[in-house]
Amino acid sequence: MTTPRRKIRDAADAETQLENARRAGVPNREWAAREGLCARSLNMWSILRAQRVRRAAGVRPRFVELLPASPRASTPLRVVLDDVVVEVPADVDVDLLTRVLRAVRAC
Repeated sequence: MTTPRRKIRDAADAETQLENARRAGVPNREWAAREGLCARSLNMWSILRAQRVRRAAGVRPRFVELLPASPRASTPLRVVLDDVVVEVPADVDVDLLTRVLRAVRAC
C-alpha cells in the first residue's frame, strides 16, 4: 500500500513548492516525491502557472491540426459481381483487390 501524498492546497502553496523545486534544481516530480506531495497536483499547478505567464506576456495558444499518417475512409467499399458481394475497406491494396475479383470471376 502506498502512502497518500498531500495535494497542493492553493496557489500560494503551489508557488512555494514550485520555487523550492526550482531552487533545488530538481524536476517537479522528484521534488514532490521528496516532500511527500502529490506529483499530479504539483504538475497541474505548474501547467496553470505556465499558462498565466504566457497570457501575461501576450502569447496566444497555437493550435496545430494533426492528421493521421494514412487517412482512412469510414465506409467500406462494396463490390457486387452477379450474386457475389465483396466488402473491403476503402483503403484496400488495389493489387490485392484485383486478384480477389479475378478469382471470384473465375468461379
